[in-house]
Amino acid sequence: MITAGIDMGSKTIKVVILKDGEIIGKAIEVAGFESVEAAEKAFAVALEDAGITKDDIESIIATGAGRKNAPYTDRDVTEVSASARGATNLYPAARTVIDVGAEEGRAIRLTPEGKVMDFALNEKCAAGAGAFTESMSRALEVPIEELGALSLKSTTAIPMNAQCAVFAESEVVTLVHAKTSKKDIARAVHDAIASRIVSLARKVGFAPEVVLIGGVAFNTGFVDSLERALETRVIIPDNPEFIGAYGAALIAAEGEPMDISWESPVAETTSEKKTATPVILPDSTPAIPPDEDEKAEYWRWKEYNWHDENIDWRDADLVTAGVDVGSVSSQAVIVVDGKLYAFSNMRTGSSSPESATNAMNWALEGTGLTLDDIGFVVGTGYGRVNVPFSKKAITEIACHARGANFMYGPTVRTVLDMGGQDCKVIRCDERGKVTAFAMNDKCAAGTGRGMEVFADLLAIPIEDVGEMSFDIEEEPPPVSSTCVVFAKSEATGLLREGWPKSKVLAAYCSAMAHRVVTLLEQVGIEKEFAITGGIAKNIGVVKRLCKEIDLESLTTEYDTQIAGGLGGALFAQNLLKKKLAKAGK
Repeated sequence: MITAGIDMGSKTIKVVILKDGEIIGKAIEVAGFESVEAAEKAFAVALEDAGITKDDIESIIATGAGRKNAPYTDRDVTEVSASARGATNLYPAARTVIDVGAEEGRAIRLTPEGKVMDFALNEKCAAGAGAFTESMSRALEVPIEELGALSLKSTTAIPMNAQCAVFAESEVVTLVHAKTSKKDIARAVHDAIASRIVSLARKVGFAPEVVLIGGVAFNTGFVDSLERALETRVIIPDNPEFIGAYGAALIAAEGEPMDISWESPVAETTSEKKTATPVILPDSTPAIPPDEDEKAEYWRWKEYNWHDENIDWRDADLVTAGVDVGSVSSQAVIVVDGKLYAFSNMRTGSSSPESATNAMNWALEGTGLTLDDIGFVVGTGYGRVNVPFSKKAITEIACHARGANFMYGPTVRTVLDMGGQDCKVIRCDERGKVTAFAMNDKCAAGTGRGMEVFADLLAIPIEDVGEMSFDIEEEPPPVSSTCVVFAKSEATGLLREGWPKSKVLAAYCSAMAHRVVTLLEQVGIEKEFAITGGIAKNIGVVKRLCKEIDLESLTTEYDTQIAGGLGGALFAQNLLKKKLAKAGK
């Protein structure tokens, strides 16, 4: 009997063909937006590998997140069913199956008979999945395939937030800026993922033998962290990414679709837990990623510097600067006698001191100024304590309020800062002094980093996202706003259903706006209302936000991304005045 299983994953499509229980063909393809086409291609490759035609196959079963859209199939089964069936066929003594894929992790508890007793999955956040390691490797500037080996060199445990992949990325940047060893950070990354997965395993009451499947099983650093957290050995099949498709093909051979069978826990004895000789899957055919050299970086926003040629700083009494080293962007702003003179706006690198220095040098470029000509420098942002030439560090909350007061005038009372990896709502008085604030410290769904992810996903330049989101006939319902990674997955599904890119963008801009409204309500919105940060340039989010709160935001001629650095420069001016007054000058 010849059967096949198709695993329609969020990132890759896997196909396994069996003949009398033995694998005769297999294939894996990148899912992309056209998952059906990818599945058809993978199926064709698997058929060629097996040396048969489609007509030779008696039954085909689909599994995975996109199983309802799989071609050629007779029926489908859940990922839990397929994973459990595949793992127990390879390892009959298995009692727990841990499946960690690109955007989801799950733990499955099995009875001694191999039936599903219970399961749990991370349905609210993708922090315990492969997407987490991808984000962390980017932040560390370490290739993803080297991250696991790097973490094995560490002997130091560092706690890390695993609540949100984007916030953890920010935490990695902070650790790098603090000169923490990359090997220790890599271990912390894997420990954080493992802690999320172990929490799922404990929900179902895991027990050895534990089988780990999914693409993340190739990551030796994660495996090491997981085994330490579980305090038990983890079994890994030779080709862990194929187990779901393999299980689906096995279920197809059994004649009827197998789904979750709920059984009462059965006491296990030592004699029941013997390990059978595992069935070894053939070597996998790796997915071929797109040519990196041809991939445009749509997420990149414009970096530039500017100075006012009508101001002669040589005639000034006070020249000060503020340097805002954020998790995503850095700005250096120079103020001359209370007037904005020069600034730079650029991407933050992997070193706070270098980012601060680069931003300042770019702001000074073409002005004739040198760092020695600046009387006082204030550092702010995530990397504020690592600005090597600053004389004082001030929080970004205070600096954004002060900068907004300058940019929008003394009437502003509520400031919404929509930055790269967090959002802040600040209430201030007529002097720009903070009276209350709140920030999204659990999820980055309403931030610029999330918008960058969508720009890259849809291959739309980030500057065009807002305008394009209004190229729709009617406003669609928002996508999920609980997690950037899950929202991305949902958007991919909508594209596969035929939604145009503009409609998907509208749905995400709407979700971002709604997410931020809940934050605004915590502090209370008082007129006048202003927005700072990179997302303030996105009319798709701003217009939807203003409509939801029924309040127009103030406008400004200044770049909204420089608010923090500008506030720092203004604080520096006051501090320099006090210093000179104290010195009798």
